[in-house]
Amino acid sequence: MPAPDHPSHACLAQQYLRHSPERLALDGYRHWLQGRQECDEKCFNSVRDNLNEAIGFGLARFASEGLNILVTQLDACSHCPLRFLKPASKHLCREEAFVLGLIASIQNGNEYTAWRCATQLTCQRLSGLLIGAAGQYAIPLKVGGQSLMPFPNEILILLEERQHSTQKAKTLH
Repeated sequence: MPAPDHPSHACLAQQYLRHSPERLALDGYRHWLQGRQECDEKCFNSVRDNLNEAIGFGLARFASEGLNILVTQLDACSHCPLRFLKPASKHLCREEAFVLGLIASIQNGNEYTAWRCATQLTCQRLSGLLIGAAGQYAIPLKVGGQSLMPFPNEILILLEERQHSTQKAKTLH
């Protein structure tokens, strides 16, 4: 198997992010974290505007409230600050990939993958709460026609293998 930084793995993430629902979910997550980090209302407004355009005002309100609940839950149950890339990035960091996997799995009814993603982001005891919080973002997106594709098992396996190889410096989010 190629090393985790091998170009074929980067291409897999880029292919996944070419779809507009995945881009919308990820950009919302990135902007929301950036807004919290920088205390910048423009970031939150950007998320709301993008959601309004994609799914309509009513659902956008529910989705942005759900996104806030998700980020708040992640922040409450993580041991480290949440990592994220700049909104324009075409790559995924580990945490972003698991958040996307969680959202996609909820939308596609894949409970096992949702659980696997949640337990990579937080401890097993709190992962049910995290799945519930993620659902409050995932479901309005799906109802608004922004269904994410099933999360590629190859990305999940790669991320879990990478986590196991760096287990010495284990951090749970």
